Formats: sequence, C-alpha cells, structure tokens
Amino acid sequence: MIKYLLVLIPLMLAACQPASETPAQPAAEADATVTEKPVAAGEDRLAQILAAMPEDVQARYPSRHPQETLQFFGIEPGMTVVEGLPGRGWYTKVLLPYLGKDGRVIGASYAMDMWPNFGFANEEFLQKQSTWAT
Repeated sequence: MIKYLLVLIPLMLAACQPASETPAQPAAEADATVTEKPVAAGEDRLAQILAAMPEDVQARYPSRHPQETLQFFGIEPGMTVVEGLPGRGWYTKVLLPYLGKDGRVIGASYAMDMWPNFGFANEEFLQKQSTWAT
C-alpha cells in the first residue's frame, strides 16, 4: 500500500500546480510587494465557507486544519483539484463551495479490483466503494 501512496501523492501535487507560471517581477516591483501584505483573493471566501459548514464538519477542523491545508497547497477558486482517496468526502464538502462553479474536484481512488488486496476491504466496504461515484 505504501508504494501506491508514493505514486499517488506526487500525482496529486502535480495536479494542483498552476497551468502557467507568471513571469518574474522586476526588482523594483518585487521590493514594493514585500512591504505590503496582500490578502489572498480566496482567503476571506474560504473563511466564510468554513464558518458556514455544519457542526460535524467543523468538529474536525482542529485535526484537519482545512484553511491552512488549502493555503499550503495554493488551492484557489476556479482550480481543478484532484482529491486522493476521498473516502466519505469530508474535504470534498469544503472544496466544492470554495472552488465555485468554475472549479472542479476529481476523486482519485484505487481500481475496484485492487481493494480486495487490502485486509480491511470486506464485502460491505467493497459494496460502498462500487457505488462511491453515485
């Protein structure tokens, strides 16, 4: 299972990269930006979305740190994000409203024929996995 995660994690990180790089700023402009502390465009929006989440979702904030996690990965509204092994969709519930109508969440999971290789994948689990997309 570790080798599958080692393959999946770099793929998720690569999918979160911006489509194109912005050109480097001239030195004079770069110095001016250092003195200002701009607020990220989606930071307020993310805070509002997180505050509006149901209590059961907010209860996980201390262990999942959704605002810090999305900021660390540079996730912004309108992006396409690949969520690896989405499980019950906790992050999907946060990502969908944050990414907005122009954004997209893609759930990446193992192929159905791989799950039986894991000791915890009983019949009930396999049934849930087979209908996950619905």
